[in-house]
Parts: sequence; C-alpha cells; structure tokens
Amino acid sequence: MNARTLVGALPACLAALLLLSGCVVPTDHTESEQRSFTPLSDLLTIDVDHGDLEVSPANVNEIRVERWVSGRSALGRPGATWELNGEILSLSFRCDQPESCHIRHKVIVPQAVSLTVQSVDGHTEAKAFDRPLSISTTEGSVSVSRISGPLILNSVHGDIHGRGLRSNDFKAGTRSGTIDVSFVEPPNEARVNTQSGLATLELPEEFYDVHSSQNTGRIVTEVDTDDDSPYKISAQTDGGLIRVVSPE
Repeated sequence: MNARTLVGALPACLAALLLLSGCVVPTDHTESEQRSFTPLSDLLTIDVDHGDLEVSPANVNEIRVERWVSGRSALGRPGATWELNGEILSLSFRCDQPESCHIRHKVIVPQAVSLTVQSVDGHTEAKAFDRPLSISTTEGSVSVSRISGPLILNSVHGDIHGRGLRSNDFKAGTRSGTIDVSFVEPPNEARVNTQSGLATLELPEEFYDVHSSQNTGRIVTEVDTDDDSPYKISAQTDGGLIRVVSPE
C-alpha cells in the first residue's frame, strides 16, 4: 500500500475503530438555533421529553423557539427535533450517550396563549403568565414566578417551586417530591396534595378557611383561620407533611 492509499484509508479505519470500541467523539454545539411557528389557536401544549425549558409570554404573534444542544456521542451529534402539530409543540431529543448530552430550550409564546407543559425530566421554568398555565413533570423540577393566571403544577418525583404568585386558582400535587410556593396576594382557592412529599404553602397575612385531610401524614396550619373567609385552602396528604404558613 503506497503512502497516498494509506492516508486515504485512515479516516475509515478510525471511524470503524471508534464504533467497535464504543469510544465517543465530541459533538459540543453551544451556538443557538432558532425557529418560529404560527399558532393555530390560543391553546398550546409543549411536550418536551428531555432537557431544560424556559417559557414566557410576550407581545408577539408567533411561537419563538431557541435551543442549545451539546454532548458527546459515538454515532455523531445528538438528534433534536421541533415540530408544531395542531396545538402541540413537540420538542424531542435523542442521544445514545444520555449522560453526556444536554439540550436547553427557550420558548416565547403570544400573551393570549393558555399553556400546558408536559415534561419527562430536566428543569422547567415559567414566568409572567396571566393566562391559564399547567405544568406537569415526571422526574424533572418546576419553578414558576410572577404568575397571576390560574395555575396547576404536578410532579411525580420532582420538586416544585413558586415565588411571587398572584393566582386566584392554584393547584399543586406531588407523589414524593417537594412543593415550596409563596403568594404575594391571597388566593381565592388553593389546593395542595402530596403522597409522601413535603409541601410548604406560604400565604400573606390574612384569615383563611383551611380544610385539611391526612392519613399517616401531618398538616401544620400556622395562618389565622376563619370558616367564613373567602380564601379557601385545601391541604391533603397520605404520608407526607404539608405546612400552611405566613411569611416570617
């Protein structure tokens, strides 16, 4: 084999060796990619299977998505797709070395949108919504801030955090995660449910009509109570701890 033939064969041999040995090749890609979608209605569901998501409303007519992908893979760059099908925006990510790959999305939606987010893992952050907002996650975490519209938050094992809330209608539930939320205005109705998790609901100083239910768990009420209060609080747990408190 002459020198030219040997040089030409090296890339193919190297690729074969990488696949056979299971070695990974770096595919870091930290530059952002952007795409816009035209919403079909004022209802939107974002379905994200992996990675972090940041979402907020703005004075726009389109759904604007920006993503950052990085990672290492034996088979090339991790695969990321985005697609709007009807009222569902699907953000998918695939990598044969999950522990070495990461994706982050930032989504801007029109202000009139009522949003549902369904996440498997990763961190979901939402802020400044005054329209109905619902977020559910399996293994991930959720943080929300400055929400004034109806709000529903659910997790299986992940943690839920909320700050600066003004929602009149609030629901939060978890199986084994934690819930830690605080309101700057008394909600008309707030419901918290846990199985074995720990929940803290911090409410402004006011009188509240608190209803609690527990099996082997415990519910601690440290706010002023009045059965005739217009502010209804419901706390239910099977084996966890729920605290209903005022700011310290």
